[in-house]
Amino acid sequence: MKMHWAWNFVVTMLGCLAGGPSLFGQMPGSPYPGQPMAMPGYGPPPAAYGNPYGAAPAGYMGEDGAMMAEGMEEYGEYADGAGMYCSPGRSLLDFILPDPEGGLCSPRWFDFAVDAVRLRRDEVARRQFDFTHDGQGAGGVSVLNSDHLDFEDEYGFRALASFQWGPGGVIELGYLGTFNFNTAAQVNGTNNLFSVFSNFGNNPAVLFDQVDRAAFHDIQYSSQFNSFEISYRRRRQGADCRLQYSWLAGIRYFELNEDFVHNTRRINGLDFDYLNYRVHTGNALTGFQIGGDAWLTLFPGLRVGGELKAGIYGNNARANTHLAAGSAGNTIFDANESVLSSEAALVAESSLNLLYKLNHNWTFRAGYNFLFVDGVALGIENFNPEPPQFSGAPGFVVRRNPFINTGGNVFYHGASLGLEYMW
Repeated sequence: MKMHWAWNFVVTMLGCLAGGPSLFGQMPGSPYPGQPMAMPGYGPPPAAYGNPYGAAPAGYMGEDGAMMAEGMEEYGEYADGAGMYCSPGRSLLDFILPDPEGGLCSPRWFDFAVDAVRLRRDEVARRQFDFTHDGQGAGGVSVLNSDHLDFEDEYGFRALASFQWGPGGVIELGYLGTFNFNTAAQVNGTNNLFSVFSNFGNNPAVLFDQVDRAAFHDIQYSSQFNSFEISYRRRRQGADCRLQYSWLAGIRYFELNEDFVHNTRRINGLDFDYLNYRVHTGNALTGFQIGGDAWLTLFPGLRVGGELKAGIYGNNARANTHLAAGSAGNTIFDANESVLSSEAALVAESSLNLLYKLNHNWTFRAGYNFLFVDGVALGIENFNPEPPQFSGAPGFVVRRNPFINTGGNVFYHGASLGLEYMW
């Protein structure tokens, strides 16, 4: 008897899991357990169709008039007629399946969203920059260059807020940032390091105590960006409600700041000769962007979609360089250089996303993001290898030509996890 009951229970549970509307349990607004209300994507409630098979035999009716399988009266609470023993299945699925409130035609909407975003910068520089050789002249080997730098994944966050602006329209405010990419490399030697400032000692008549025959060279690179945007978005819905899409237009401000540092040290008796070189680049991009998104409802409460937006920007860029050099621990010069430029730039962003509705207020969101920025001044690409005014260089006349290079680009990509909130 126990085996018979267990077998029937298992079969019934499998039937509940594979069932129709009762897959999601009791629907919002439904007066009876297991009976869905009329809502988009589900059709009218079963009562609207009547009973095509006529009245059930008396042997199949419970005490309260609900249908029961013959001979199953002894199974108590699991045979109450509400969905044919599906009560345990419904409570289990409530923890697994998304909230189906609103059905297929539930509009794409949220009031506020926040994501934790992890991004990787695709490369440090578009070409190799060489800074230090081990050995002088043609016999030297590169031991410190841009290939020794590698940005690790960094964490930031995204925040979005939507305000309704007429039927189907919203004003969106967005922020993406707090990313701080850092990388560094160094090399130690025994008075055998030669610098790019002297062309690695290829001209023996032009060697600099501050950077050549050195015992220590290093390079450091950091990069940060922040993005602010305000857009108008207009939403649309496909005929069958499964597909929803939108277009947007707005203004975006994107700020990219970078610092590149190169330090050298050479032993000089009980003290040392040195060079500290730092270049800071700043990019302030402001422009108009357009774009849109599209969402497909796989089933009520679960959506997948993507978004794309891009724009042409004006970039007010700057490159500031600070140089300080010393001999035997004493500063021999300290100088600053500054160059400004205004150029056109591009910012393009896209993402692939998944939405999982937890309840009426909260929706879980996950995605993979792509961000491309072109026409910017990068720290490493604005390093100037022309030697500054080093003291004691025989026959050497200094004439540095400060410049700014705004032809750089950066590409970021990475995953995000977050939550949407709806009042």
